[in-house]
Amino acid sequence: MAKTNTRGADKVLHQAEPFSLQAERAIIGAALEDAELTHSQLAGSLLPDHFHDPFCKLAYSRFLDLVEVGNSPDIVLLAASMEGYVSLSSEQIQEELGVIYDTFPSSSNLSGWMGIIHDRY
Repeated sequence: MAKTNTRGADKVLHQAEPFSLQAERAIIGAALEDAELTHSQLAGSLLPDHFHDPFCKLAYSRFLDLVEVGNSPDIVLLAASMEGYVSLSSEQIQEELGVIYDTFPSSSNLSGWMGIIHDRY
């Protein structure tokens, strides 16, 4: 059986994405799970501009705004604060935030996720 050259495919498989959507979504999930912990560990170190995904960037920006005025954001508050900034309905925003929270419902590795986002910024 003849061998095929896979070097080109290997290169593609090993190239890093320009950003990590998973790390960005994990930060949003952590923010929804434990707003106080997330804010205390990340505020000032991780800025909305560090996010590449527009939805995550807006969610993190609005999260910071809500916490800074004394709110503890949950899916409903965060979705309401995002209305008018994206072309999604409140229900669609809540659904997307719910998917993020269901996928990444932990704040256990905030510094690791922040490191990934910084590395790809």
